[in-house]
This record gives sequence, C-alpha cells and structure tokens, in this order.
Amino acid sequence: MKSELIIEYAGRQVNSKDIVKAVEKDCKSKTDVAISKLDIYAQPETGKVYYVANENEDLKGEVDF
Repeated sequence: MKSELIIEYAGRQVNSKDIVKAVEKDCKSKTDVAISKLDIYAQPETGKVYYVANENEDLKGEVDF
C-alpha cells in the first residue's frame, strides 16, 4: 500500500515527506552524530516545525513549515 500525508492549513499544502527532508537536512547541518530517531512536531499555525533527534535535547531545532 502506498500512502501520502498532506497537511493543509491556511490555504497551503505541505507534503509530510518534504517536512521530514527539511528536518533531516537541518539536523545533519548541526551534527555528524548518526540519527536513529527523529521526533517531529508540526505547528501550522506558527509556520514552524520543531524536532528532537535521538531523544537528546541538545540535538533539537526548528525549520519553517
């Protein structure tokens, strides 16, 4: 089965795969540590996506939605 998650808010559409790619890119630009777990929190109302990598508060950040 193939599936796709599209998030719609305020007239915008964002593919969840694009969000994950942006988060991975931002995370990799900050560390060389291998990422085994990535928790992503999307807040469309603020236009931000926040993340925590490897359950480590030192490996966290945000990207635009």
